[in-house]
Amino acid sequence: MLMVFILCVAHAPLPEPVTDQETELGRAVYNELRDKGEIIESSPLYESFRPVAEAISREAQSHYPHPFKFFLVHEPHPNAFATPGGNVYVVDSLLYFVKNTEQLAGTLCHEVSHTIHRDAVARME
Repeated sequence: MLMVFILCVAHAPLPEPVTDQETELGRAVYNELRDKGEIIESSPLYESFRPVAEAISREAQSHYPHPFKFFLVHEPHPNAFATPGGNVYVVDSLLYFVKNTEQLAGTLCHEVSHTIHRDAVARME
């Protein structure tokens, strides 16, 4: 039974290889979160938000040159944030905080829009 559970648990995507400054910045944040042990590599929670994330990605992808990837992270407060390069991070407790799929979708759309508009890059410049 444990083996079936392990095989059925969804995993985090791999970050995109570095190809430009945006993916380099996004990869640096990913590495920092990974080194602090905040990236959740494997969790059944991926299955609960993956359909929403994939639907948003299908609509938004034509507006951004890098693939959107969604990662679960563990931090103390419900939150979500995006980095250059298409990485969107969802704090695991957010999935328990939102009341429905629409609230989750709204949060993910908000973060994807930050990436599309390159808000983090503009702040750094």
